[in-house]
Formats: sequence, structure tokens, C-alpha cells
Amino acid sequence: MLKTIICDILTLKFNERSVHFMPTDISQLSLPDGQVITDPQTLNKYGQNKYTQEVMEAYSPLAIVEAHSYKDVQETLKYANENKIPVTPYGNGTSIVNSSAGENGGIVLDLSKLNKIIDINIPNQYAVVQAGVLNGDLDTEARKQGYFFAPDPGSKPISSVGGNIATNAGGMSSLKYGTIKQSVLETV
Repeated sequence: MLKTIICDILTLKFNERSVHFMPTDISQLSLPDGQVITDPQTLNKYGQNKYTQEVMEAYSPLAIVEAHSYKDVQETLKYANENKIPVTPYGNGTSIVNSSAGENGGIVLDLSKLNKIIDINIPNQYAVVQAGVLNGDLDTEARKQGYFFAPDPGSKPISSVGGNIATNAGGMSSLKYGTIKQSVLETV
């Protein structure tokens, strides 16, 4: 019988956000590795969620931050906190609960480039991954070693582990193994 690998996710902790914020000059945000995107076509893409049928409204985020390192995440959150700008984390944009669409005037923090499986520790039955790792990719790697990653939402092949944590994704195996919250040891 295969065993579940417990997953230690490198993801974010968010403070309460303010719904009232002042327009700001996003060009002041300096990232060590990532990039700040402000072109209207990309903003439009990240301002809506194509998987949520009930929400027809598109939002207009201020910017998209494509994080390539944890330092990019730190700088973005520091800047957003100082300027009271809401931040929406974005993994792979597959959320059916509309949690990945950016807010008006907010920053969308795209974590999809943080997609490395850092360690799969079979003797201790855990994995260390970044937030942008696809659930299906983690499961595939675990199965190569005779184990599996139990959370299996319908979006398993295309949804990120960080997004699964944000929405407490489950799937059919959650009846036996629980939702993703039962598979997370720690987020940092």
C-alpha cells in the first residue's frame, strides 16, 4: 500500500488587508529577481477568473508581480503593506472559488515560477516544495518512489499546491485521507 507524503509548503502569510488604499507609483517597487508587469492586456487576464462562472465582473489590478524568488515575495509584501495595497496570490489560476482574480488597484503576486520540488524525504515521509508546484507533479514524483500525494482535486494536473492550500482543496481521496490541510506540516 502506498503512503501519503506530508508536504511542507514554502508559501506566504498575509496580514489583514485594507480595502481603502491610495493610488501609488508601482515603478517604485524594486524586485531582485522577478518582474513587475503593468501592460493592460496582462492586467485584464489576471483581473478575471475563467474557471468561475458565477462571477462575470473583471477587475483591474494595479500590477502583476511575477516572483522568481522568495526575496521577490518579501519585497512585494513589504511594498504592498507600506502602501496599503491589497495582494492576491496567484498560483495557476484554476480556482473555482474566484480566489485568484486580482482586485481593483491591487497587486497580483504570481507564484507560478516558484515551482521547485526541493526535497522528497521518504524515510520521514514529507516533501518540501514551493507554492507554485503543480499538485499532479508532486504526486508523480512521489509515485516514482512508491508513495503518493493524497490530495486529488479535480484540477490536480493543473492546480498549484499553494492554491490547493489557499482553498483547502480535497477531491475523492479526501474521504479517506482528508483535504490538503491534513497533509500540510508547515508553511513558511
